[in-house]
Amino acid sequence: MHTSKKYVVEQELCGTCLQYHQHYVMLREGKFLPLWYRHCGVPGVKNREPNETCPHWAGKQEEPVSLG
Repeated sequence: MHTSKKYVVEQELCGTCLQYHQHYVMLREGKFLPLWYRHCGVPGVKNREPNETCPHWAGKQEEPVSLG
């Protein structure tokens, strides 16, 4: 069986940063609902929107994938 590779382009936006923290509330049904409150983990930088840009952006470190 042949599968094609899918590549995801990660934009350097606050919503994709390792420093970005989204807050959630758990509903009675056991589901999580994102709140409007979120912040950046870099000292002095707070209240970031997911589509903003920042000079402190840090991407995920990818681990090697073994295909065996």
